[in-house]
Amino acid sequence: MFDTIWMTIDDILVSITLLLITFVVTERLYVFLKRYLEVDMFVSQGVNFGITLMVVLLVIQHLFGAQTYGSLIGGISIGIGYALQPYIIGLFNGMMMQSKEPFSVGSTIVFQGVTGTVEEIGLFYTYLRDMEKKKIVIPNQMFHQGMVTLVPR
Repeated sequence: MFDTIWMTIDDILVSITLLLITFVVTERLYVFLKRYLEVDMFVSQGVNFGITLMVVLLVIQHLFGAQTYGSLIGGISIGIGYALQPYIIGLFNGMMMQSKEPFSVGSTIVFQGVTGTVEEIGLFYTYLRDMEKKKIVIPNQMFHQGMVTLVPR
């Protein structure tokens, strides 16, 4: 009986130590990537998050077993899918706009009362310049919810 308790305490202590080491190493890696390699902050944070997530998932698998681990991964995947849904929709709308080309760079359009010349059509956003030279950023998914009028040249 005491052997089982000591094995459990040993597993918990090893897991906590592993997590602490991971946090220290990823923090140092973040500083190294940002300061010495001059990597963008977004990339540095992504690397930090990815390594930490992998170690946390390994610790959970070690402590609770494969069945709990599989359930956790399924739940996290569903949560991430719902959280990223607007971005995924925007990405596909951007790809559709670039392949179907309802308007092109240099076209003048009217969208929801705003008139502007298309400067760039990206995967997530379309950039317009209005008559007063102000830059207007419109998410691509908005074009599928409203009417776009092409102004003849």
